Amino acid sequence: MLSLLILWGALTIIFTIIGTPILHACKLQTFLPKSEDQILVAIWLGIIVLANLLLLTSLFTSLNLYVMAFFVVIMATPYFFKPSEYTIQSFSISQTTGWSLFVVTIVALFFATIGIDKVEDTGLYHHQMIN
Repeated sequence: MLSLLILWGALTIIFTIIGTPILHACKLQTFLPKSEDQILVAIWLGIIVLANLLLLTSLFTSLNLYVMAFFVVIMATPYFFKPSEYTIQSFSISQTTGWSLFVVTIVALFFATIGIDKVEDTGLYHHQMIN
């Protein structure tokens, strides 16, 4: 479970780096006054654009890590040329509140992942595969 959390954290950073230049190129940040909304829309745009590029690429070649890395590097280049233009200016919540929410979320995820798997939770039809 920890590996999935690390994977989703890394992918969130990648999707944000891909989606933020698209957000600014379409001038969508003017419609989103809160920076938290801008981040969520940037992540969503990054997911959509990268998924569609990989879907288009899958018609011509097999997908592997190198193909995805190629598209991530190509889509992230605008972010590295003008990083100051794509930075989030200010959040609507204080830094203390943000860090507190982050810590509470991490603690909740920690306790959710260390729980013991019960056979009743699996509906008894995944028990053989889990063992």
